Amino acid sequence: GVRVPSEREDTMKKSEVRARLNLRKDAVVRDTIRCIFCGQTETTREHIYPKWCHKFLLRRKAARNFFLIHKRYYNRIESAKFNVKPLRDWQIKCVCADCNGKWMSQLENRLKPIMRPLIQGKRTTLSDSDKEAIATWAILKVMVAQHRICSAKQRREMKKNQRPPERWAVWIGTYDR
Repeated sequence: GVRVPSEREDTMKKSEVRARLNLRKDAVVRDTIRCIFCGQTETTREHIYPKWCHKFLLRRKAARNFFLIHKRYYNRIESAKFNVKPLRDWQIKCVCADCNGKWMSQLENRLKPIMRPLIQGKRTTLSDSDKEAIATWAILKVMVAQHRICSAKQRREMKKNQRPPERWAVWIGTYDR
């Protein structure tokens, strides 16, 4: 279809509009043809936030979601802010059914009983194994959401060992709103 420029775009130079649209594409389009963990071709959609935790997230109408992206070039920085659908609904088509339904699903099922009391604000003692499961899950989600900037070697290592790759760290703490 034909895209009609907004009023703001009418006042912008064509090069600014083009740069803004490219930034939006970089920020929003993340689907891939091959699984980012094993390279298999038939990819499926992976929820960034699994459905079981949606009841703990802000309601769709209450959440204000946007991407702020900065792209650094040799002689300039381009920036843009875009409204996006709520984070709770983010799905990225970048993993195969085998990875999604097997090792990734097993990790998430192991995580549920650990995360539920934490999300509900209950005091909980975490074992070393619990902390590693949280860190692994958090890193997995970052790798899915930001797979274009995470190395393939680290993603393969994550799949093989199902634990955080070298040089990754996750801080776990309490946050009072």
